[in-house]
Amino acid sequence: MTATTANTNRAFDLHPFSTNPLKTRDDVVAAVGSLLDPLIPGFSPDNALIRVGSTGTRFDETGAQVEGFARPLWGLAPLLAGGGKYPATDKFVQGLISGTDPESPEFWGYMEDTDQRMVEACPIGFTLAVANKQFWDPLTDKQKKNVETWLGSMNDKKMPDTNWLWFRVFANLGLERNGAKWSKEQLEKDIKQLNTYYRGDGWSNDGPDTYRQMDYYSGSFAIQYLQLLYSKLAADIDPEQAEEYKKRAHMYALDFVHYFDPEGRAITFGRSLTYRWAMVAFWGAVAYADLELPEPLSWGVVKGIWMRNLRWWTTQHDIFQSNGMLTVGYSYPNYYLAENYNSPQSPYWCMLAFACLAVPESHPFWSAKEEPHPFANTRVVRSLPHPRQIVCRSGGHTFLLSSGQSCHYAIKNSNAKYGKFAYSAAFAYSVSTGYQELEQFVPESQLAFSDDGGELWKMRRALNGDSQIEDRDGVPVLVSSMKPWSDVEITSYLIPPAEDTPNWHLRVHRVISGRDVKSAEGAWAVYGARESDGRLLTEWNGTLRKLDTSVPEGASSDHASAFAASPRTGAVGITDIYQSQRQGSVILADANSNLVESRTVLPIVQKDIKKGENAWLVTAVFAMTARKEGWGGGWKEGWEKRPAVPGWVKTPTPDKSRPPSPLRIASQLTTASAILWDPKFTSRAPPGSLKPVHAGTLVAPQRTDSSISVRNLGDGHTVPIVPTMDNRRHPSSFQQLEKLGEGTYATVFKGRNRQTGELVALKEIHLDSEEGTPSTAIREISLMKELRHENIVLLHDVIHTENKLMLVFEFMDKDLKRYMDSRGDRGALDPATIKSFMYQLLKGIAFCHEARVLHRDLKPQNLLINNRGQLKLADFGLARAFGIPVNTFSNEVVTLWYRAPDVLLGSRTYNTSIDIWSAGCIMAEMYTGRPLFPGTTNEDQVQKIFRLMGTPSERSWPGISQLPEYKNNFPVYHTQDLRLILPQVDQVGLSLLNCMLQLRPEMRISAANALQHPWFNDLPQRQQEMAQMQAQAQAQAQQPQMGGYQVPQNAY
Repeated sequence: MTATTANTNRAFDLHPFSTNPLKTRDDVVAAVGSLLDPLIPGFSPDNALIRVGSTGTRFDETGAQVEGFARPLWGLAPLLAGGGKYPATDKFVQGLISGTDPESPEFWGYMEDTDQRMVEACPIGFTLAVANKQFWDPLTDKQKKNVETWLGSMNDKKMPDTNWLWFRVFANLGLERNGAKWSKEQLEKDIKQLNTYYRGDGWSNDGPDTYRQMDYYSGSFAIQYLQLLYSKLAADIDPEQAEEYKKRAHMYALDFVHYFDPEGRAITFGRSLTYRWAMVAFWGAVAYADLELPEPLSWGVVKGIWMRNLRWWTTQHDIFQSNGMLTVGYSYPNYYLAENYNSPQSPYWCMLAFACLAVPESHPFWSAKEEPHPFANTRVVRSLPHPRQIVCRSGGHTFLLSSGQSCHYAIKNSNAKYGKFAYSAAFAYSVSTGYQELEQFVPESQLAFSDDGGELWKMRRALNGDSQIEDRDGVPVLVSSMKPWSDVEITSYLIPPAEDTPNWHLRVHRVISGRDVKSAEGAWAVYGARESDGRLLTEWNGTLRKLDTSVPEGASSDHASAFAASPRTGAVGITDIYQSQRQGSVILADANSNLVESRTVLPIVQKDIKKGENAWLVTAVFAMTARKEGWGGGWKEGWEKRPAVPGWVKTPTPDKSRPPSPLRIASQLTTASAILWDPKFTSRAPPGSLKPVHAGTLVAPQRTDSSISVRNLGDGHTVPIVPTMDNRRHPSSFQQLEKLGEGTYATVFKGRNRQTGELVALKEIHLDSEEGTPSTAIREISLMKELRHENIVLLHDVIHTENKLMLVFEFMDKDLKRYMDSRGDRGALDPATIKSFMYQLLKGIAFCHEARVLHRDLKPQNLLINNRGQLKLADFGLARAFGIPVNTFSNEVVTLWYRAPDVLLGSRTYNTSIDIWSAGCIMAEMYTGRPLFPGTTNEDQVQKIFRLMGTPSERSWPGISQLPEYKNNFPVYHTQDLRLILPQVDQVGLSLLNCMLQLRPEMRISAANALQHPWFNDLPQRQQEMAQMQAQAQAQAQQPQMGGYQVPQNAY
């Protein structure tokens, strides 16, 4: 009972923020007010500065107190913009006037190179942009000029090549929004440089590509957050960039959602965590930008993530001083965590989480009902190749495996903030408090080495080379190397939890040492005191199997394992599962080393490694959070069920000169099709008609024109003589109207038949006096002579004169791309239209394939639509015939966004399946209005496909490693659920899409079988054709004497 009394004995009352229920918008408004109110006594006489504490920082005290003034504006400005009021607003307005007035005793001073004031210019610029009625309009012309001059003073100054550039963007943007003088040139220059940080899939580095640093500054603290604010504020002056930033946020959100657990806690990773709930600011910015995210990220989900995080912070009562101001630290005051740029005022960067207050209560963010975390009950193992992380949600625990990031300049405890193997939402990370022995170094989720007997220890900060996420039998494995000394090298493999041991992850280390060293590896840290009396956790004697497990509280260790449990945080443990080489122990970590719990214990395992030894350390790390339902009775069973040792570790005499062989972990890549028909997601059985059909590998013969009539075109070229349209054989027979389009080899015009008035399309081929007729034109004419079908554009005539070759086609109103662009819903089509177009597209493809022709360039621009809703295949310039004789094709076919992965990887013996892949891409694009895989280069296109469909291995795609462009170091991605990427598509439609978008070409459905897919069963055209077929079959049965009528195969 004494512990309870001591813990509740407070020197001051709970802060109003800590008692706020945070359920409604009004609650949030009250929370902002409760955070601002304690600052009022800290104002200077003329209100330009606010002082929160007395500790120092690397920059001047005036700059530190400008932080105190400016950072609260992140909360005040959106509150005012959303129609709210705050009694002390006038003090902040006066502070802006005084701080920018050179004649004021509280003048902030003009900005110098890399000045801290540059940072604070960002919330000031944002405030001017959204709350100008309070902060700009009341100012006199002189006062406005002072603000303009002060903000503009940074335009010619040097800034760090990092997220700082955004601060100048917002300074200029705030001025621009109010008609003041601003630097358009500097803003555009900064935006251009900031865009060079972009790495793909929504992720930006915090700076150039000379290092990898993708912490919360890449998201909520700066880059993603400010991109979203910019997308709304600059939509009129920079619409293209605004849309690009929204697209990035769409992709980033699908990764970032995994940084938060169902209870609202965020994964602790990286620097500046004293900004606390700024970690959730991205989701508030999503609301401010009116950005609807892809499923499952509904407004209710976004609101839930944001609200739960803030409510978790209300339970952390020790974040405030006795006067109500925030402290430097995380869950309690902690300067071991702090960086040297943290002043007492710095924590108020947390206020940028409140951007959502700028939108009214009617906004769906506020009106939606809170929804639980979308992956609360789902096992997640997701590779994030850009930040080099694997996010996991397994056994009730949200965490990430990490290797490859570092801070590009020296900060305190950088190895703890970036160099750990794992970071958790439930078990916050720990930092070193000193430099003597393990209790001060605290090797939590780290492997530490000492060469002086155990006084000084080295832990991973920077890597030796780059890290990689590799596919080891379908499991993503994060591989990295470090060298604490020049003669000691450690290669580490981080392996996410297996399904049958969900509370364990593995770390495999290969240590090659040129000196005698001690090693120590830690699990996560847990609260280190008994709940009953606050004294140190009881040490259990013996093994866990002999314990009374009714109360999961205590610590234990033996020759290979160490374990600790606390009902306050959960159960953690670590064990050596290979040859039991190490000794377990539980150390008492130095007080205040952990971000959340001021007193912790840490289970570790240790081993002495001799000079010249090649040691394999295979570590299994256990974690079960106290929030997991039933954890008190399940931790023992979970702890005792150890994970399997990877097969290659069992090798008795590993080769010291070669890297380890691939891990043999029993798991496979999950295909999108397998997910769709998984019994966990649907009660329907896979339709039998959906079985993939092997089209066979078809290679091209050397096509000749011996079977068709030809006309000599000179230079050895010939063209088939096509039946003419009323024998009109001269260009003058047609009136040329407006130009419809132009390509490399031809220009297309709208034309009119002078005799009949019929509209036609005239394709004029560019003839070269030296090169002659382009081969694409000869190929197109040769093939289209034989391709007569209702879903293939009709070639009426070929007219050749001395200097002109003109193809006369039937006229179609527009191509599919223009048709989509003309629709109101951002290019997306309605489901009925998509189904009709897909049926017609597949009919045209099926006819081509039956005629042994590959189109090889299917894309929306090559699909033509007339005013009757008919879709027809066009532009056969890259088409080829195929047959029995062996020949290889070019892999320079198909427009990049629609190019099949086998073609991208250099295959030259592709088959009809390349057209099917293109059709699948087109189907997805019709639903969203955007390309499914919008790559910029061949390599980028491969990456985008693998990111969605999963990175294939030799096991999932036999022979892939033999393809010319295959690389062993492709980033490893797991298959994403297409239902989350394309929520607009119904389940049956997704099954068809999955059958078309198979990575292995032989697994793709054929066009003929696709036409039989159940998705088309309700299509009126299909129903009508089926009725006609039945009637014809019945007539044939009744009139056998007529010799029988065979339905053409292309009729269905």
